[in-house]
Order: sequence, then structure tokens, then C-alpha cells
Amino acid sequence: MFRAFKNTTNDDPKNKLTADEEKKFEESFKDEKFREILADYMDEISDPAHRAETEAYITQLEGDSQVL
Repeated sequence: MFRAFKNTTNDDPKNKLTADEEKKFEESFKDEKFREILADYMDEISDPAHRAETEAYITQLEGDSQVL
């Protein structure tokens, strides 16, 4: 699964992983619980209703941070 993810990134230097990051991701993707949590997260952020709610919340936080 991680290799498929890694192969979908482009050649932009900002997307490059260090060897340590790559190792941590590979180990994480071997963990069934991690994959379950990641799948739940992906489902959640793919839901248009949830996305609108999250974007509204982020906008609110950005506005609050400008006050500080």
C-alpha cells in the first residue's frame, strides 16, 4: 500500500521523503490498526458534508488566530 502511495507522488522536491520518514511509513503500513485508522480518515475526508464542515472550522480557526 505504501509503495502505491509513494509511486503516486510527483517529482516535486517538497514531496520527497527522507529515508527515516520512508522507513516509518513502511512500518506503519504493516500495522493493521494503522491501516484501519487511515482508511477511516480517508472515508471521513472524502465525505462532502464533512469536508464542508472541516473547511468552515479551519476558516474559523484562521480568523481566530488573526486576533492573537
